[in-house]
Amino acid sequence: MFKPAFTRWAARGRSRQLILRLLPAIAALSALIGLGCFLLVKNALSQDADVQQRSRTFIARTLDQVCNEVGRNIVNYAKWGEAYQHLHVVVDKDWADVQRNVGDVPYQLYGYNGVLVLDAQDRTVYAVIDGQPATLQAGDWLQGDLPGLVAAARASDSEEYGVVRAFRVGGTPALVAAATITPGAAHVALTPGAASVMMFVNVLDPTKLGHLSDTYGLPPLSVAHNALPGQDALPLAASNILLNWHPPRPGRHLLKQTLPLFMAAVLALAGVLTVLLRYAILSARQLDAQFSEVQQLSLHDSLTGLPNRHQLHQQLAALLAQGQPLALLSLDLDRFKPINDALGHAVGDQVLQTVAQRLRGAAPAGASVARLGGDEFVLLVPGPCAEAALASLAQPLIDALCQPLAVAGQVLFIGTSVGIALAPAHAAEAAELLRLADIALYQAKAAGRNTWRLYHERMNQALLARQQLEHELRRALAEGELRVHYQPRYATASGQVCGAEALVRWQHPRHGLLYPGRFLGLAEECGLIQPLGHWVLQQACAEAAGWPAAMKVSVNLAPAQFSAPARLAEGVAAVLASSGLAPARLELEFTEQALLEHRDSALATLQQLKALGVRLSLDNFGSGFSSLAYLRHYPLDGIKIDRSFIAGLAQEAGDQAVVRSMIDLGRSLGITVTAEGIETAQQLACLRLHRCDEVLGFHFSEALPAEGLLGVMGRA
Repeated sequence: MFKPAFTRWAARGRSRQLILRLLPAIAALSALIGLGCFLLVKNALSQDADVQQRSRTFIARTLDQVCNEVGRNIVNYAKWGEAYQHLHVVVDKDWADVQRNVGDVPYQLYGYNGVLVLDAQDRTVYAVIDGQPATLQAGDWLQGDLPGLVAAARASDSEEYGVVRAFRVGGTPALVAAATITPGAAHVALTPGAASVMMFVNVLDPTKLGHLSDTYGLPPLSVAHNALPGQDALPLAASNILLNWHPPRPGRHLLKQTLPLFMAAVLALAGVLTVLLRYAILSARQLDAQFSEVQQLSLHDSLTGLPNRHQLHQQLAALLAQGQPLALLSLDLDRFKPINDALGHAVGDQVLQTVAQRLRGAAPAGASVARLGGDEFVLLVPGPCAEAALASLAQPLIDALCQPLAVAGQVLFIGTSVGIALAPAHAAEAAELLRLADIALYQAKAAGRNTWRLYHERMNQALLARQQLEHELRRALAEGELRVHYQPRYATASGQVCGAEALVRWQHPRHGLLYPGRFLGLAEECGLIQPLGHWVLQQACAEAAGWPAAMKVSVNLAPAQFSAPARLAEGVAAVLASSGLAPARLELEFTEQALLEHRDSALATLQQLKALGVRLSLDNFGSGFSSLAYLRHYPLDGIKIDRSFIAGLAQEAGDQAVVRSMIDLGRSLGITVTAEGIETAQQLACLRLHRCDEVLGFHFSEALPAEGLLGVMGRA
C-alpha cells in the first residue's frame, strides 16, 4: 500500500533526507523490539518445556501405578489355595460365581471388564465379561500377543505382581494382568503339568480415562496409534498404543498476558514515529489509501482479503492468453452449512476467515488463492504440473482444512473436497476450465468427501447422463413408469405369509426394470423423494386394502420425509382414508439415519404417526451406534435386524449371539422382531430356533408384482 508513496517521497530531496535521518533510529528501535520479543518468547518456551517434562514424568508414574495396581490385584486372586482347587484342579463355577469368590466381584469392586482363566492347554475354561458369565475364547476377545502374555505369566516367579501388558478389546485399549494360579501359602497338593493362568482385563474406554484423569489430577487423556499434532504422548505398558494429552503451557499463558503490554509499548513508539512522519507523507498516503481501497474492493473479497472472482478471472485469462500451463483446484467446504445454520453467520464468517488463512499457508509457492463466494475457494497454480504430482498439491489443502477449528469458544470440524482441471490439457478458456474443475469437485464429493479428483472426459459424460436420468425420473413419476413390488414376509413359527414389504421399481422404457439403488439417491438429491415416497405409500396401501385382513404391508420412509413432520402425518392419514386400509395393517419403516438427521423433531413426528394407529419399525437395527437407546425413547412396534448379521448366521457364533440377543431384547420389550436377507435354509433354521417373529428374503421369494404376491398368498 505504501510502495508508490515511498517512491514519491524518495524522489524529493527533503523527504529523502528525512527518511535517511530516521533510518538509524528505526533500525535500532526494530532491533530492540526484536530482541525483547525473542527473549520473551524464549523464556515462555523454556518454561513450557520444563512444565511439560514434569507433567510427562507424573503421568508416566501414574500409569505405572495403575499397572502395578492391576498386577497386585490379579495376584490376590491367583495365588490362593481355594482358587487353585476350584479354578485349576477343577473349574467350579458355583464356587466362583454363585458364592461370589470371583464372578462379578472384580467388576463391581475394581471395574475390571473381564476375568479369564486359561487351562494348561491355553483354553479359556472360565470367563466373566462385564460382571456376567460368558462363554468365549480369550483370543477371540483380546487383540494382542496373548500367547506371549501367557508364556510370560508362567515364566514369572513373582508372588507380588502379575504380568501386565496392553491389549485391545474391540479396538479399545485395555490393560491385561496375568498370573499363574498357584496355592500361594496354602498347603494344597499340586497337580502335574502346566499351571492355569488367570487374567484381569481393564478396558480403558473414554469414561475410564476420564475417571483416571479426574482421580489423579491429569489432563484429559485420549488414545491413538501415533502422537497427535500439538499433543504429548506416552506408550501404554510399553506397547504401540499411545496415550495423548494436551501438555500444560504456562509459558504461553504468561506470553498472552505480557505480550499485550509489550505490543502497547511498541505501538506507543510507533505512534511517535508516525507523528514525525505524518506531515511529510500525509498527502501521498491519502491519495494512495484511496486508490488502494478502491482497488482492494474491486479485486478482493471483503471478508477474507483473498482475491475475488473478478481478479481470479483476470489472472486466469492472462495466463491462458500467454499459453502458460497451469492447474486449477476448485474447493468446496464440507459440513459448513450446518455450522452456519446452527451457530449463525458471525461464526460462519470466522470459519471462512480461518479457512482462508489455512489455504494461504498450505498453498505452494507462486500459487494464488481466491474466494468465489459462499464456501467456494479456488487455488491457481501456474506452471506445468504432471498428474502424478497432483496429490502433493491437493492433499495438503485437505489435511489443513480437516484439522479442528477453534471458533467462538467451540471446536468445529469441517473438511473439503477438491476438483482439479489442467490447462491446456482440459480447456484453454477461463470459464470452461472453472466448469470442468467444478465437475471434478462434484465427483470428489460423490466419492465420500475429503478427497480430490482430476477431471476426466467421462466425468462430463457422467454428469450429462445424470442430468438426463433426473429428467427421465421426473417424467417417470408424472407418466406412471414406477412400479411397486412386494417382498413377502413370513411368520417364522407357522411359515405362513403374514405381510409384505413394498419396494419401488422403475420400468424404464430403454433400460428395463431398474432397482432403487439406481435412482433413489438421485431422487433425494433433486428433491423428488417426497412425492416419490408419497406415491409408493399411496400405491401400497391401495393394493394392500384388497389383501386378506390378516396381511399387513410395510413401507419405507426416507430420512428426507421427516423434514416436514406435519405434512408426513397428514399425508399418511389421507392415504389411509382414501385407500380404506386399516391403520393397524400399515407398518412404516425408517432407519437410524432419519432419527439422527432430525433428532429435534423425530420423536414428535413418530408420536403423530403412532396416533394414527399405524405400526412403527426401526430398519437395519444393530447397524447404528445408538440403536438400543431408540427402543426406550421412541414408540416402536418392531425392529428389523440388519442383513449383515444374517449373512453369517449359520457359520459365525458371534453373529448368532448378537441375533439371539436382539430377538430376546425385542421379546422382552413386546415388539416384533423381523429378520431380512434370508437366503438359506440354515439361516431360517437358526432364526426358528431362536424364535424370531418374522422373516423375509430370497430363500422364500424375490420381490414380486402385486399379482405375483397374490399367487404366493394363495399357495401359502
